[in-house]
Amino acid sequence: MLTFILHHRGFFAMILVFLFFSMQQMRDGIFVRPHPAFWRIVMGCAVLYLLGCVYMLFQVRFASHFKSTIRSSYETNQETHINNDWLNFIY
Repeated sequence: MLTFILHHRGFFAMILVFLFFSMQQMRDGIFVRPHPAFWRIVMGCAVLYLLGCVYMLFQVRFASHFKSTIRSSYETNQETHINNDWLNFIY
């Protein structure tokens, strides 16, 4: 549990340092109000969001053992109305 807390704190500290860096080093945009530094932080958040999307793009949706559990539960439970071809398309 302690390692999870330390990883969590480290992750958020990394984000804060990146946003502080982006506030000081990114170029000014077309927006000037309320302050250009605010819009630099917003741009830094957009960059972090983009990086998060790229990270999520390469993650596996389900583990392989979970996939077989879903199929076996589908075969035993006839109340589920999902086509087997659709399951093959998703996985």
